[in-house]
Amino acid sequence: FSLFTYKNTDHATIKGLEIAINADLTQNLFLDTSFTYMTTDNGQGDELSYRPKTITKATLSYDTGPWTHSLSATHTGKAVDTRNESIASHTLVDAAINRKLSKNITAQLAFNNLTNKTLDNPDDNHMTELMGRELKLSFIANF
Repeated sequence: FSLFTYKNTDHATIKGLEIAINADLTQNLFLDTSFTYMTTDNGQGDELSYRPKTITKATLSYDTGPWTHSLSATHTGKAVDTRNESIASHTLVDAAINRKLSKNITAQLAFNNLTNKTLDNPDDNHMTELMGRELKLSFIANF
């Protein structure tokens, strides 16, 4: 049993830049990419815990009308934990199949963390734990 107490840091700063590029490769094939760069300071000259310097994401989607298929990869750069020890960079790969059921309802079958990447360090009370491979069925309603 673990008890956590969270508190805000009064003088923390996060500065960064995000660039996104979206391209229609063909009439049905799309590439969405983004890159985020951050610098953080906890108010005492150290980096904020669990905030990576870089995050890069690319998603390739194929849309045929009622069906959309996508494959994405997200690379999270190194970060530090609360003891200022390094957390390794890692890449997660996800895939999804969407089916538009009506004008307002879409079903999604998502495969998250296809490579079953793990990152957990038990010494940090599982703050770096990643979900293992996951299969998820969702229904999305827009109204």
